[in-house]
Amino acid sequence: MLLPAAVGRLMAIPILFVCAIQATLGDTSHEPSSIQPKDNEVNLEKLLLSVPDHERLRESLRYITKRSHVAGTEGDWENAYYVRDRLREFGFDANIEGVEVMMTYPVDRPKVFTSEGYHAKMSEDILVEDVTSGTTQWRNHTFLAYSPSGQVTGKLVYANFGMPEDFDALGKMGVTVNGTIVIMRYGGCFRGLKVMNAEERGAIGSIIYSDPQQDGFSQGPTYPKGPWRPPSGVQRGSVQHISKCAGDPWRIYLNNSQSSNSTVKEVCGYETHDMIPKHPAVPLSYEDAMPLLEKLGGLSAPSEFQGGLAFNYTVGPSDFDVTIHTNHTFFPRTIPNVIATLTAEVSNKANTTSAVILGNHRDAWVFGAVDPNSGTTALLEVARTFQVLKQTGQWKQRRDIILASWSGEEYGLLGSTAYAELNAQESQNRVIAYLNVDCAVKGNYSLQVSATHSLAKLFREAAQQVPAPPVLASPSQQSNNTRILRRKTPVANNRSMADVTIWKDQEVLTLGSGSDYTAFLDRLGISSLDMSFLGSYGQYHSVYDSMSWMEQQGDPTFEIHQAMTRLWALLAFRLATDEKVPIHMTEQAARLVEDLQVVDTSIQEKFGNQVDTSSLDQAAMHFLNAAMAIDNEHSRLGEYATTSASQIEDINRRLSLVEREFLGPGLPKRPYYRHVLQAPGYYLGYGSQPFPGIHQAFYDGDAKLAQSEVLVAAKAVSNAASLLRGDPTSKLPMEGQRQQH
Repeated sequence: MLLPAAVGRLMAIPILFVCAIQATLGDTSHEPSSIQPKDNEVNLEKLLLSVPDHERLRESLRYITKRSHVAGTEGDWENAYYVRDRLREFGFDANIEGVEVMMTYPVDRPKVFTSEGYHAKMSEDILVEDVTSGTTQWRNHTFLAYSPSGQVTGKLVYANFGMPEDFDALGKMGVTVNGTIVIMRYGGCFRGLKVMNAEERGAIGSIIYSDPQQDGFSQGPTYPKGPWRPPSGVQRGSVQHISKCAGDPWRIYLNNSQSSNSTVKEVCGYETHDMIPKHPAVPLSYEDAMPLLEKLGGLSAPSEFQGGLAFNYTVGPSDFDVTIHTNHTFFPRTIPNVIATLTAEVSNKANTTSAVILGNHRDAWVFGAVDPNSGTTALLEVARTFQVLKQTGQWKQRRDIILASWSGEEYGLLGSTAYAELNAQESQNRVIAYLNVDCAVKGNYSLQVSATHSLAKLFREAAQQVPAPPVLASPSQQSNNTRILRRKTPVANNRSMADVTIWKDQEVLTLGSGSDYTAFLDRLGISSLDMSFLGSYGQYHSVYDSMSWMEQQGDPTFEIHQAMTRLWALLAFRLATDEKVPIHMTEQAARLVEDLQVVDTSIQEKFGNQVDTSSLDQAAMHFLNAAMAIDNEHSRLGEYATTSASQIEDINRRLSLVEREFLGPGLPKRPYYRHVLQAPGYYLGYGSQPFPGIHQAFYDGDAKLAQSEVLVAAKAVSNAASLLRGDPTSKLPMEGQRQQH
């Protein structure tokens, strides 16, 4: 229970936070000149911003996307060699680190047909305007990775987005899914969790289709006349249950590692068969789904179940039978991560062991011009930018820069998770931040940034220095789905990337999952940031996510790619160069307190006096005070002649390691995820939940679990406060050793 005095303290904290920001961080123009960036660093930043070239970005993307490159295939390896060789050309020590994982590929095209004679096409059309759409058999491989092989027949039920509340709504209508095939639309949660939710309720098969309401004609003109998903466009993807555990569900690489004797169950808390579907699952286009839904019958669907197709949606069950047939092969295969290092030149006790990782995955569902290779071409241009800075002889690089080109992300974050697990101890000891760019450019609307909030100030200050692209859409040109895309300023006032960052309560959002930062943040406790430029992107995981789409609809001039490259490079430059690590804790503490206020209210409403939150409230207060104190100390370093290297080293260490203190023993139902402040929702997969262990107790209605998770969070927050104050906590347990290749 939240005590009345604690309520008063917590309600006062946001005002206290604002005052603290003004007092400790405030107007940087009044800071002593001795802690301003040195002239050569300012000049280097100007040079950095001038280097990225939009035509080089275009040509790299053209090369990477000329072939399909699904993880582990020949195209994936060809692109890995290309990326490695380019990074070596730019002065990085670059190597391919192979990781053995379990892969799944379709043996033949999946089938969906009905007892009335309807057969779904299960293929994407060749478009004359899209020059690569007819060059690969992958347009016919519309499958879901880790779905088992099999054939099932049953009645069809429509379950909206396939979230728990959707199945609850069906139950209230008297509709059961037990023994049926469930058809669900994309959106709301990760696709693998849709299948998991259907299985838990007795379904024997799953169909997931792309409804035009989400990314088709309801949003605007479809490709090739516009950017949105055409009728035959299919979203492929993985259906492993990623909110339980990220990475290869078999963990083959652990069996081959000399440094780890762990089993899948020990790492994930689950056996392999509990992390992948047990029944066949397939994806459909809205062209293929429409005949099934239009004839479904049964009760009229609730308003929230209605989609974009031109008929009234019903829920079934159908009078006709539907059959799903899948034929997939499973076998171990080595996938190629490319790891490249630019070693620091400044050798001193404080910084020689620190590093910054920039990550992007390279594998794609077919061609991947947006997802992920808009980020891949940006990564290469970041590397070239750093080469130019090195050649000046003026750059005092204090921390290593590691560029990671991951494979296997589309199957479930395979490459990055393997690296994080096999290099856990070194990463926790050395890495001060992980900067992820998956889809650098999805269109021309606005910039979305999600991060641990200790990096929010760094982002805002860097974004203010990067010019906004001149090719952005005006609000009248944006699609109907702009509620999350509103910019801070009108298009006419766009001066910097800060001005085009989305405005949704907070300009820096909280990380959930869905990309390669997951293991670094949720498993290792490394401060992370992810960013993407949003827009009218309707080709996600289809054959039309291509160079043709990018040049016609996404970023024809490649000036948005250029701006994203500049911003990514500048963030990394400051993290690798600043003598004082640019990590700031007050905003992190304020967000923690804001989230805790919501949690306290929910606990009171759900459990009343059964749960005492006073220990967590007190820990939050201590953490806020410690955060403001260290940020104030950090801002004043260098103000006095007596400032020593050891003082800077001490504060850098505390700021760099504090995120590790938020790791607990593991969240309820998913011990792989250890971060007590934020994690992807168990039934969401993508979106973030604050205090996820406590949220799980809410969902389960378990007051005892809620109390236990409050105490776990209180201990973690208290330990973080102690570290910031300079009172060392017990050393974190480390996992694994670096595997040499």
